[in-house]
Amino acid sequence: MERGLIDAIDPAAERAGLSRSAYLAMAARREIEGTAA
Repeated sequence: MERGLIDAIDPAAERAGLSRSAYLAMAARREIEGTAA
């Protein structure tokens, strides 16, 4: 994964109160379920 992407994910995960792994799992779930923005 690109360093820049990780650098963007980490603060977004922190704002959501989630770990990086939990945030990525949430994003994957939304994509799979077709609810991605």
